[in-house]
Amino acid sequence: MVRVWGAVVLTHRLLLLVALQAWDAQAAPKRAQGADDGIGSAYRASRLDPGYEPRGYPREGPRETKKHRDKPILTLPGKVKVKLEIKAKQSQEKEQKRSVTLTAKTIETLVRCQAKEPCERQQTQPLQAQEETSEKEAAWTFAQQVLAELVDSVLNNLCESDCSYDPIERAIETDFLPWLMAEVEKTLEEKALGRAELGCNCRNLEI
Repeated sequence: MVRVWGAVVLTHRLLLLVALQAWDAQAAPKRAQGADDGIGSAYRASRLDPGYEPRGYPREGPRETKKHRDKPILTLPGKVKVKLEIKAKQSQEKEQKRSVTLTAKTIETLVRCQAKEPCERQQTQPLQAQEETSEKEAAWTFAQQVLAELVDSVLNNLCESDCSYDPIERAIETDFLPWLMAEVEKTLEEKALGRAELGCNCRNLEI
């Protein structure tokens, strides 16, 4: 970012110089026209009066040519250019130094943060483990209490509604036990009849 900002400043300065030179180039023809008017009037006056000498234009000397008129007035000397170049280089060096210092500071901060992170993790990990274990224990106790209260009521409801039963037990109760009781009753009746007959026979023999 610092290098980009320095490049932007330099381009801004160069654009200003180019704009000034262009403005001088546009204004040069107007100044040349004014100079031509002055030269023409001085020339006419000198033709009428040989001893006339115009102001600012010596009688004997090189006159202003078209090349000189088109030449822009604002021309930077070599010393000024050198100074500007030196200033630009100095500003670039300063910006580079600033960028280097900023990068060094950012690297130092990152290293510090990376060094602090493991220490903080080591300190926070046991606390987090303790919190998790305490939360799990509390949840386990609460679940046990709730289930202990619900199990009895649920089983009673299921037994009352005949939703949960053992099919073998139900078959024994409904089929096997009645058949067994009937068979036992038959055998008991047969034994009772046999005893009665034996008793009668024994009495007949005694008589």
